[in-house]
Amino acid sequence: MDEEKSRVTIKYHQDNWKIYSLLGGASLIFKEEIVGTAHIFRMRYLEPQIICDQTFKDVCKEAGLKGVAFQDAIKN
Repeated sequence: MDEEKSRVTIKYHQDNWKIYSLLGGASLIFKEEIVGTAHIFRMRYLEPQIICDQTFKDVCKEAGLKGVAFQDAIKN
């Protein structure tokens, strides 16, 4: 994630360990050179959240998968 371009709360803990919070809404901007062609991935400082793109979401819906829920980071 590009921290400078994103709107996200960053909380720092002991030893400069940090965690991203999406509470209150967020706008995540990713570095395309790192994400590449991945449609789904995890972020180091946003566990246990899984990030996916619209393509992945659409494929899950078309396949009729049950028990998979998506949440828009902007609406948190």
